[in-house]
Amino acid sequence: MEVKSLLKYIHVLSVIAAAGSMFVHYMIHLKRRNGDDKFDAAALMIATKIEFPSLLLAFLTGLGIVLYKTAWFQIGSIHAKITLVILLFGPAHMIAAREKKIAAGEGERSVHVGKIHTFFLVELAMLLAIIYLIIFKPF
Repeated sequence: MEVKSLLKYIHVLSVIAAAGSMFVHYMIHLKRRNGDDKFDAAALMIATKIEFPSLLLAFLTGLGIVLYKTAWFQIGSIHAKITLVILLFGPAHMIAAREKKIAAGEGERSVHVGKIHTFFLVELAMLLAIIYLIIFKPF
């Protein structure tokens, strides 16, 4: 298998894993917002063991694809996409940090859950912007 094809394959799988784990994590979060705390361990595991590593792998393989074919840097939207993906690490990291604080029992649980909800909304907005850039290539 060619290196570029392998990078694309791994990139697509890691993007699917990252987006899927974000969705599952958000569904668990909605249950926890209603006061159900039996999913705390699952939320921490998804955030730290699946979501963040798959997001990092998606970024690295995507960067590898672009570096493999440097002509893609002439596409204006690729710069915006890379910037948004880098910025996406911020909310993902903050969510994982809040999950660790909930698991450790630090601070007030409701405050952490409220902040996680805000970070999820920022994450969703960035994901939608990235998808828009992928599909429509506006510039």
